[in-house]
Amino acid sequence: EHCAAAGGGASCSTAQPGDKCFRHVRWAMRTGIVAHPRWFPELAMNSSFEEFQIRRERDVAQAIHPAFPGPAGAGAPIRGPDAGGHGKHWQVAAPRGEVVTVQLRVQDGEVSLEASGETIGTRAWSSGAAQQPLYYVTASFNNWGFSQMNPDEQDPRRQRLKVYFDYAGVAEFQVVLDADWAQRMYPRRHGQAPGQDFVQGPDAGGDGINWHVPVEPGATYEIVVEAGAEDRRKHVSWSLIPDERGSALMNEP
Repeated sequence: EHCAAAGGGASCSTAQPGDKCFRHVRWAMRTGIVAHPRWFPELAMNSSFEEFQIRRERDVAQAIHPAFPGPAGAGAPIRGPDAGGHGKHWQVAAPRGEVVTVQLRVQDGEVSLEASGETIGTRAWSSGAAQQPLYYVTASFNNWGFSQMNPDEQDPRRQRLKVYFDYAGVAEFQVVLDADWAQRMYPRRHGQAPGQDFVQGPDAGGDGINWHVPVEPGATYEIVVEAGAEDRRKHVSWSLIPDERGSALMNEP
């Protein structure tokens, strides 16, 4: 963003000691983030010079960013422009002095981005036509990792995940959009079963507030998210599937 503002055009290279840009970036990372944190909401002490996102009209609420938190490599879906870009950046690493060209295209509601250079080749990202979020289940049965849900063939707003249990007890879970802890879906009160009360989120709340469901050994259950349901109590459901085995796959984004 600094290079473009300074008249550098679409091509930028990593700032080097002695460059005017280097001094500005180093000041922001060492001093500005501490003295004026509101000026740099997306910058962290461990951010690299190669991390970037795009903002329309320099507005943090109109950021174009990867779906997943942290520095994203090739293939991460694009999200935005919106205010959900905190902590989400693309990252490219190239040899010192190499010029990397970043090109953004917006056509028919689809956002695409390319970063290209002599040694890195071309890396591409796309939002897809609908910019549908990816849904994950985080739960006691996957060690609070992320198991990706599968879109329903008839309605992509409906997401499903089948889970097989070989033990009896109580399972806890939440639903997380784009593997982003700031986009959790959770119950109003800890320990409720799905369908008992209105679903909360997706938002940054829900820490320690999980759905509880009883499970039996040898049984398969299905979690379903109905994003289009008018009744918010039905946004998340849990049901037994007789005579079927499933699995909770650890799909890390």
